[in-house]
Amino acid sequence: RQADARIFNVALVDYFEKEEWGTKRSITMRFSVRDAVKTLQKEDIDAISDAVVRELATLGATVR
Repeated sequence: RQADARIFNVALVDYFEKEEWGTKRSITMRFSVRDAVKTLQKEDIDAISDAVVRELATLGATVR
């Protein structure tokens, strides 16, 4: 939610761990966006997604 004010819901969908990964895990997250003023276009959604990836990178996550 910190990545963009238009994100209104974030949910953990699933996660996977392996013993050899140590403290790392693979997770699947879903985030929902909306704008009260306009219909979001592909460019808007892409910009929000990029902001989410940048925010996750600051936390040490790798998006694949």
